[in-house]
Amino acid sequence: MEVEGRGSIIQVLENIEGNCLMAGGTEMKKTKPFTIGKLEVMSAYNKVKANKGSGDVDQMSLQDFELDKANHLYKLWNQMSSGSYMPCDMKLVEIPKKGGGKRPLGIPTIVHRVGQTVVKDLLEKDMDKIFHEDSYRPNKSATRQ
Repeated sequence: MEVEGRGSIIQVLENIEGNCLMAGGTEMKKTKPFTIGKLEVMSAYNKVKANKGSGDVDQMSLQDFELDKANHLYKLWNQMSSGSYMPCDMKLVEIPKKGGGKRPLGIPTIVHRVGQTVVKDLLEKDMDKIFHEDSYRPNKSATRQ
């Protein structure tokens, strides 16, 4: 079961058959090619926010993002679930190396950080199932239980 919210309305969607979903007793066709829930996008945003991520190219701070958070996250969800999301440019920052020279570092926008986190979370959920129990995985115990 998937819960989707848009504004103050929350709909509970249940898989029926193939591409049909049930919402409040009404059958509707699935129009998005990728199954990305709005709650997954919101969860990813909360992780970025907790990490105090900042954006640079668009010069939008987390405080600015918060002012229109629902709109930004809805656009991101819509683009990602339809397969049309294209990340914007990143700010290039060069970090000095110990032995001289510089290492390039790309600073993504807040929206792109959220998008990266959505993808990371979805991949981890699927890939975690196929790892051998003795494989190293971040945030997982190395001892068997």
